[in-house]
Amino acid sequence: MSLDELKNTIKKHLYIVFKENFSNDSKTFLERYVAKHPLLKPELIVINDQIHGFKKASKKIASLEDFPIFLEIEGLLNGEESCYIDGIDLYAEAHINCQKRLSDIIYLSKMYSQHVSLERILDISNVGNESLVITSKIQDQLMELTIESEEDNFIEMDIFNKILTNHLTMFCHIIQVLNDLIVKDLSLVKIENNTGYFPEGH
Repeated sequence: MSLDELKNTIKKHLYIVFKENFSNDSKTFLERYVAKHPLLKPELIVINDQIHGFKKASKKIASLEDFPIFLEIEGLLNGEESCYIDGIDLYAEAHINCQKRLSDIIYLSKMYSQHVSLERILDISNVGNESLVITSKIQDQLMELTIESEEDNFIEMDIFNKILTNHLTMFCHIIQVLNDLIVKDLSLVKIENNTGYFPEGH
């Protein structure tokens, strides 16, 4: 699988608002993205096969703007048709108050522990100023694969793409769940009914 195919996978699962890339003569590369939840991606207004602008975003999903997503991928190009992945960092940071639903957040952190870790950051000098960091565990899974293979610390692109697809899907799902919980203040039962999915064990 090529780097372009990898980029297509990312675009399919995230609404990209900024990206930059770096490469050098040794064929190593670095891809950086700033993105939003895919539900925030503007929909085109098409009338008689002509584009007439974008549909106005629903107020129901506007609060997802509070969860900007950051993605960074490092790897090595292997010719024009393929590349190897060396590392990946996927996280979101929301500047929101978590205290009211803290027990539910802790519960969700255990429920989704295979895919993400949740970290609450408090500013001691400014009471009330806090943030929630959602970090994907995709890098942990990649490290486990390289240890099991006992080979180079690179992951074949086809394998990586399957792992990336799974983690991006779950990552966006978790952001939506946390948005419903913290911002919209919905019950866990209501959230499960809305999303149609909670991990096994709920």
